[in-house]
Amino acid sequence: MFNDAFVAPPNVVFIMVDTLRPDRLGVYGHTNPTSPKLDGYASNGMVFERAYAHSGWTLPSTVSMMTGLYPHEHRVGRAPDSPSEFGSLPVERTTIAEVFQNAQYQTMAVVNNTFLAPDFGLAQGFETFDYRGADNQDIRSAKVSTDVALEWWSQTKGPKFLFWHVMEPHMDLVPPAETRGAFVPNPSVDIPFDVKQGAEITGQSPAERDGQQISDVLSLYDEEILAVDQQLGRLVDSIGMENTIFVFTSDHGEEFWEHNDFEHGHHLKSVLTHIPLIFWGEGVSVGRQRTLVSHVDMFRTILELAELSSPLDTHGEMLLGEPLPSGRMVLSENTLYGDPLLSVVSETHRLEINQETKMAALWTMDSSGKEAELLRDDLDTLAEPMFNYIRAVRGNVDVIEQVSGPSVPSRDAFQNLKKLGYIDSER
Repeated sequence: MFNDAFVAPPNVVFIMVDTLRPDRLGVYGHTNPTSPKLDGYASNGMVFERAYAHSGWTLPSTVSMMTGLYPHEHRVGRAPDSPSEFGSLPVERTTIAEVFQNAQYQTMAVVNNTFLAPDFGLAQGFETFDYRGADNQDIRSAKVSTDVALEWWSQTKGPKFLFWHVMEPHMDLVPPAETRGAFVPNPSVDIPFDVKQGAEITGQSPAERDGQQISDVLSLYDEEILAVDQQLGRLVDSIGMENTIFVFTSDHGEEFWEHNDFEHGHHLKSVLTHIPLIFWGEGVSVGRQRTLVSHVDMFRTILELAELSSPLDTHGEMLLGEPLPSGRMVLSENTLYGDPLLSVVSETHRLEINQETKMAALWTMDSSGKEAELLRDDLDTLAEPMFNYIRAVRGNVDVIEQVSGPSVPSRDAFQNLKKLGYIDSER
């Protein structure tokens, strides 16, 4: 179809908002109006209500969505025996940007997380890779990132593949002037709300925690999301819908003490792995789906919408068109802190395996895709289908042997990771 002389290939805009939980978006039922622009686009697209990432922190999760591979296959994450060593994607792996580049697309990435630095290999296939390293206090704003993306878009001819990544919902929480006070005019916590304040709340017992403080932290998080939504609207409305495919997701979520901890990277529960996934634009049908889907499915769907073939040995199913079968499962793995974990979520349960101790836990899942009850009985019978899934997809429950490629990034990236708190041996 797109090879026809009179039909141009579709542009693709791939949007990834760092550290974004779906339950803080209007389209997923949140009551605060955090995402009016996104909600409007989603009403004309396809919303996946139960989409999951393949890890609970940026590096392995983003590499999976960019390659269509599971973390145990691309092996780009934290080294199993060192909290300060990380992998880099080998050049022989094919990224989604390389597929588009080989199809004569112009390719650009605007990225702001230090775990997306060129050191980690995700610049492969991007003709323009506009990277700005960040620490918790110094993050390039969504507004500036949008300026950069729109300037490139206006100056570029031919079909385009744009990866637009923004950081606002990530710590520290310091909403910009445009949205500050939208949901909590006088918060009971300091702004910026930083890791130190978060650690102080984490150190308290659940009974000691101030519910108003936690509510105010979530409202600041909502104000950061609203700031992203405003710039998302500027990006999408400036580009226009004609002959363009848009996909919206996040790399992972964020815990706000639901399981007595804070931030991300420390486990694979749904507050970190349940992510938004929305398609709209050229060739996208309208509706909502509750079937379990994942980032590798998103990878394949983006390529099939553009009528491009996925690289060999990648995974995922086309999400638009024929209904997906019930009974699907999603694998998540690789933690940034603590023991290495492996998780499988089904429509009704989530199995988690500690790969160090070989201990397992099984939860029921509620209708929103969150853990409901930690089960004590009949675990073998209920977990057997999930163990079978692990055997089929992974083969075993062993720790990922070793991350691939250079294990220590450049000095600048290393220093930013230290400032973000990602390479301390103790949290």
